[in-house]
Amino acid sequence: MAILKAKKEDKSSHGHDPITKETYPVHIELKGKSLSGDVYVTGNQDALANWNPMGVMMKQIIDFTYTIDLNLRLVSIKAYCILPGNC
Repeated sequence: MAILKAKKEDKSSHGHDPITKETYPVHIELKGKSLSGDVYVTGNQDALANWNPMGVMMKQIIDFTYTIDLNLRLVSIKAYCILPGNC
């Protein structure tokens, strides 16, 4: 199982609210020999399915490599999680 999390606290917005209305293109690529089946990415905004682990499925481009392109808003924290499809 691959789980990635990053967090930086900002007390001005309690670490959850986007600080911009604009979105920015983001490319996420995940590689790992232990990856198989469906892989999902989730996080703290609509484009990341608001922490629903089955919300945004990554595309498998070759064996052990998954990718996704999203338009994300800047947030006061960086928070995301990449999960296997059997969570």
